[in-house]
Amino acid sequence: SRLHFPNNDYTYWDDFFALLASSSTKNRAIHIVHYGDSQIEMDRISSVFRHRLQGKFTGKGAGMVPPIQTIPSIPCFLHISTAF
Repeated sequence: SRLHFPNNDYTYWDDFFALLASSSTKNRAIHIVHYGDSQIEMDRISSVFRHRLQGKFTGKGAGMVPPIQTIPSIPCFLHISTAF
Protein backbone atom coordinates (compact mmCIF):
# COMPACT_ATOMS: atom_id res chain seq x y z
CA SER A 1 0.00 0.00 0.00
CA ARG A 2 2.75 2.41 -0.93
CA LEU A 3 2.94 4.72 -3.91
CA HIS A 4 6.17 4.78 -5.86
CA PHE A 5 7.02 7.97 -7.71
CA PRO A 6 9.52 8.29 -10.58
CA ASN A 7 12.87 9.33 -9.14
CA ASN A 8 11.16 9.59 -5.70
CA ASP A 9 9.73 12.92 -6.83
CA TYR A 10 6.69 13.49 -4.60
CA THR A 11 5.65 16.49 -6.70
CA TYR A 12 5.19 14.22 -9.76
CA TRP A 13 1.37 14.59 -9.76
CA ASP A 14 1.25 18.31 -8.85
CA ASP A 15 0.77 19.50 -12.45
CA PHE A 16 -1.95 16.91 -13.02
CA PHE A 17 -3.96 17.98 -9.95
CA ALA A 18 -3.43 21.67 -10.78
CA LEU A 19 -4.93 21.00 -14.22
CA LEU A 20 -7.93 19.25 -12.63
CA ALA A 21 -8.42 22.10 -10.17
CA SER A 22 -8.24 24.74 -12.91
CA SER A 23 -10.73 22.93 -15.13
CA SER A 24 -13.70 24.08 -13.06
CA THR A 25 -12.65 27.72 -13.10
CA LYS A 26 -11.98 27.63 -16.84
CA ASN A 27 -15.25 25.73 -17.44
CA ARG A 28 -13.65 22.97 -19.48
CA ALA A 29 -13.74 19.20 -19.21
CA ILE A 30 -10.74 16.99 -18.57
CA HIS A 31 -10.98 13.45 -19.95
CA ILE A 32 -8.90 10.73 -18.31
CA VAL A 33 -8.33 7.40 -20.04
CA HIS A 34 -6.59 4.66 -18.13
CA TYR A 35 -5.74 1.67 -20.28
CA GLY A 36 -4.32 -1.34 -18.50
CA ASP A 37 -4.33 -5.04 -17.79
CA SER A 38 -6.77 -7.23 -15.84
CA GLN A 39 -5.93 -5.52 -12.55
CA ILE A 40 -7.30 -2.31 -14.03
CA GLU A 41 -10.12 -4.02 -15.92
CA MET A 42 -11.52 -5.61 -12.75
CA ASP A 43 -11.06 -2.29 -10.91
CA ARG A 44 -8.86 -3.88 -8.25
CA ILE A 45 -6.16 -1.25 -8.30
CA SER A 46 -7.83 1.80 -9.80
CA SER A 47 -11.11 1.82 -7.85
CA VAL A 48 -9.79 3.78 -4.86
CA PHE A 49 -8.05 6.31 -7.10
CA ARG A 50 -11.09 6.63 -9.40
CA HIS A 51 -13.55 7.00 -6.50
CA ARG A 52 -11.44 9.74 -4.93
CA LEU A 53 -11.10 11.61 -8.23
CA GLN A 54 -14.83 11.35 -8.89
CA GLY A 55 -15.62 12.38 -5.31
CA LYS A 56 -13.56 15.54 -5.61
CA PHE A 57 -13.94 16.45 -9.30
CA THR A 58 -17.14 14.52 -10.22
CA GLY A 59 -17.49 11.91 -12.90
CA LYS A 60 -20.11 11.95 -15.62
CA GLY A 61 -21.00 10.39 -18.92
CA ALA A 62 -21.17 6.97 -20.43
CA GLY A 63 -17.44 6.45 -20.35
CA MET A 64 -15.50 5.23 -23.32
CA VAL A 65 -17.71 3.78 -26.04
CA PRO A 66 -15.86 2.19 -28.97
CA PRO A 67 -17.24 2.95 -32.45
CA ILE A 68 -16.90 -0.72 -33.43
CA GLN A 69 -17.09 -4.03 -31.57
CA THR A 70 -13.56 -4.52 -30.24
CA ILE A 71 -13.87 -8.11 -29.03
CA PRO A 72 -15.44 -11.16 -30.66
CA SER A 73 -18.98 -11.90 -29.57
CA ILE A 74 -21.55 -14.60 -30.20
CA PRO A 75 -24.92 -13.19 -31.22
CA CYS A 76 -27.92 -14.52 -29.34
CA PHE A 77 -31.44 -14.39 -30.71
CA LEU A 78 -34.62 -15.13 -28.76
CA HIS A 79 -37.68 -16.41 -30.56
CA ILE A 80 -40.88 -17.06 -28.64
CA SER A 81 -43.10 -19.67 -30.17
CA THR A 82 -46.81 -20.08 -29.44
CA ALA A 83 -46.82 -23.63 -30.83
CA PHE A 84 -46.53 -25.30 -27.40
